[in-house]
Amino acid sequence: MTVTGGATGTGNGTVTYSVAANGTNVASRTGRLTIGGQTFTVTQGGVTGSVTLAPASYAAPVAGATGRSIAVTANATDFVWTATSNAPWLSIAEGGSGTGNGTVTYSVAANTGGERSGTLTIGGRTFAVTQGAKPEIVVSATRVERSVAAGEGVAPMVVDLAGTAGLPVAVQVDAPWLEVTPAVVSLPGRLVMRPSTQLRPGSYVALITLLAEGAEQVVVTVRYTVTEPPQFVALPAALALEGGTPQVLYVTSRGRQVRYVAEATSEGGWLAVTAETGMTPVNLRVTANPFFLKPGVHTGTIRVTTPEAGGGGPIVVPVTVRVGAAGQ
Repeated sequence: MTVTGGATGTGNGTVTYSVAANGTNVASRTGRLTIGGQTFTVTQGGVTGSVTLAPASYAAPVAGATGRSIAVTANATDFVWTATSNAPWLSIAEGGSGTGNGTVTYSVAANTGGERSGTLTIGGRTFAVTQGAKPEIVVSATRVERSVAAGEGVAPMVVDLAGTAGLPVAVQVDAPWLEVTPAVVSLPGRLVMRPSTQLRPGSYVALITLLAEGAEQVVVTVRYTVTEPPQFVALPAALALEGGTPQVLYVTSRGRQVRYVAEATSEGGWLAVTAETGMTPVNLRVTANPFFLKPGVHTGTIRVTTPEAGGGGPIVVPVTVRVGAAGQ
């Protein structure tokens, strides 16, 4: 307080004074003027305490954060404030309370679920924290198996990827025999796997690891089996027909079943086979039409092939028919 007029006088008079603003204290204050031996008391209330926060909010990464700080600026040097968390995944490490200016240090736990938000209350002010959902990688299959015969062409294998839209996923492959493209895929997307065409018969396993920031890694197992090419087997190895009596030729394929084509070849077309097409194993019916043949031994063949790539074959079975002289 300051006396601005009437500091002295004789008889009646007036004293003029000024009171400065109380802008830095919460507590009220009292002062006195002494005038002619009398006390004049002045009481002044304090400001309402408040704070400002910097920054005013925070967008936390999915992986969480530690040691984050908030600068607290109070409007009064004697304002006592506290800091509390309103979410279990927000914790105050330091600065749970203070007087005047100060700092609050807090941590954000990693997010293992969906998008979430929480707050800290500091000196009556709200500090908002948001955290995005945990990224996710979803695959159409975690195990891919394919079996082919050596030399057989194979279509590329495919795995579809879904999950958090736009998430970049890095692709790692631990086997040189398997080409996987692309090396980085943005979700949703697709992986295309192409095995080497130079693999020898055997069983091969590759692990494809999918990695993305904040997401749990996903592993896709690829098992690729290369078998020996199928081999046609015919029993018996040769046929000897007597006149028009049919015989059975058993044909199978070692390794796996395949589609076959059977063809009879003979001079004059006296040799026939049924069924001409189908799947192995099969009993083929082989017949001869000797009525227009001259007496003696005639030779033809049954040839069995497959239209499948790497299906093995062909196999050729000789067939003879003996035609006797008239009356024999």
